Amino acid sequence: NSTYDSAVSIEVTAKVDHNDSLNQYIYKGFSGDYNASYYQEPFYKDLNKVIANNGYFLIYKLRLTQKQTYMLIYHLYELKNMQLPYYYLNGNCTSYLDDLLSISDENEPVHSYFIYPPSDFTLKYSHIITKTGAIAIEDYQIESLQSLDTEEKRHYLEARKLEGNYNTVKKIQWEDYNKTLQPIISNPSTLSLSAYSRKDLNGIALNYSYYDRSIQTHYKMVDQRADLSLLTIGLDMDNHAISLNRFNLIDFNKYSFDEYSSLHFYSGLNRENKDYRLRYENEFGKGLPIRTGDIVTYMTLNGGFENIDFYLKPSIRTYYEFNDDTRIGARSYHKFIGSDFYQTELIFESKIDSFNLSARYTDNNGQEDQQLMLSIGYNF
Repeated sequence: NSTYDSAVSIEVTAKVDHNDSLNQYIYKGFSGDYNASYYQEPFYKDLNKVIANNGYFLIYKLRLTQKQTYMLIYHLYELKNMQLPYYYLNGNCTSYLDDLLSISDENEPVHSYFIYPPSDFTLKYSHIITKTGAIAIEDYQIESLQSLDTEEKRHYLEARKLEGNYNTVKKIQWEDYNKTLQPIISNPSTLSLSAYSRKDLNGIALNYSYYDRSIQTHYKMVDQRADLSLLTIGLDMDNHAISLNRFNLIDFNKYSFDEYSSLHFYSGLNRENKDYRLRYENEFGKGLPIRTGDIVTYMTLNGGFENIDFYLKPSIRTYYEFNDDTRIGARSYHKFIGSDFYQTELIFESKIDSFNLSARYTDNNGQEDQQLMLSIGYNF
């Protein structure tokens, strides 16, 4: 009905042992040792919980026939007590919901990649999404909330997330769906060829990334970006030798401009050090992203280990974005370690259909102190 008082939410959630250490949490998430299941509860409880954590809630209306709706309900009944193996990358909440929704359409293709971000789910079913709406924390009409600031409202809802219902929320303003969540890179695998000039040495570099995707969300109060690269291999080739430049397992960045926060995680081999030697790094970072018109600035404080040596690495990047496909900017960071290393880059990047073009000039205090690199990449 119009107030959604009787609406229920269907979720897939892993049953996590909160006594697990960080290493156990990571291992079990990748090995499938956590169990997950479909469960339902009144939708307003999830609404309060999500808004308390994020400040907003996006809703999509789907074009389903009565037969398709009944198929979903009957299948959920069959899955009621089933335990499912949960994996971070696939076999997660998104892919299991995809499995459920695809029951309603036998012609829906099965996802083909082992990485399944929520944005892919939204794009896959964009042909049956008719409307999109949003509820923000400001839309609550609870009288006792009116005198509180945003953070106080979140604490209020978190403490009372099992109370209230949709009558406490203003009427949702629905809009025609126009694919507001779009990947900058539609095809996740990337192969690039670069020509570089470094000191007295010229050569070419070959880079391959199994999964390389950037997602931007611009919708009402939501302004976010997420970048994810997995299994990236880089080779340098010159007249003397072929050498491994990098082998990245994961490089993940999430930026919330609406909340002025960012998160960074990296794990892999690279040569970003003063001696230009191949070393293994694990790096975490938190930061502050700021968007001012077409100018975007990312300030991040990173910390990590280079082999077994701990370091701190403040970083700043600034871009002028001509559009979603083209930007120019600069990046600078300083790695505080036993032998400090700092680097500055000037960057130009542009995407034309499935091709990526870039030019980078790098200056640092290492053995390979200056480098000019021109690259062309192809997404497939």
